[in-house]
Amino acid sequence: MQNHKVSKKQEYIWWVRVYCATHFDDWLKDCFEGLTINQQEDGTTILTGELPDMSAVYGLFSHLSDKGIMILCLQVERILGEGLCE
Repeated sequence: MQNHKVSKKQEYIWWVRVYCATHFDDWLKDCFEGLTINQQEDGTTILTGELPDMSAVYGLFSHLSDKGIMILCLQVERILGEGLCE
């Protein structure tokens, strides 16, 4: 039996809110699994959720851009969490 030393390590998650200029088609909703999609009465869409790291935030931004979705506003917040590291 091996003894593993477990120490606490500070980890961050990235909370995002993205305001998009249009509603998403149904096929496009599948591309954003894990994020909450709220279609507003004014024709805009708000994506919210947590991403594991900053590269995922860039990936989301790039994915939206590649799909031709106009971003009105992008809010990103780094949130401190605690994880375990062996």
